Amino acid sequence: DLRLLGAIAVHDRFNTNGQACWASNERLAEFAGCHVKSVPRAIARLIKPGYLKDLGAKPGRQRSRSRFLMVVYNEQDAVAFE
Repeated sequence: DLRLLGAIAVHDRFNTNGQACWASNERLAEFAGCHVKSVPRAIARLIKPGYLKDLGAKPGRQRSRSRFLMVVYNEQDAVAFE
């Protein structure tokens, strides 16, 4: 789960561009070094405690598996990025 969170954070560009992560499950699995089938379960486990926010599907692609994911940062994280 932590490796996947890191992969999403990198694709999210650490929330600097405000566009969120829209990488496919295949890309995230490759980047995190896990199986593609474990990605949706790990995302669900990260959303539940509030580490990730699911912003929904890409515009114009409601049937696509791609969705926007955003890492939720707190005040301590902001200090670490300074």
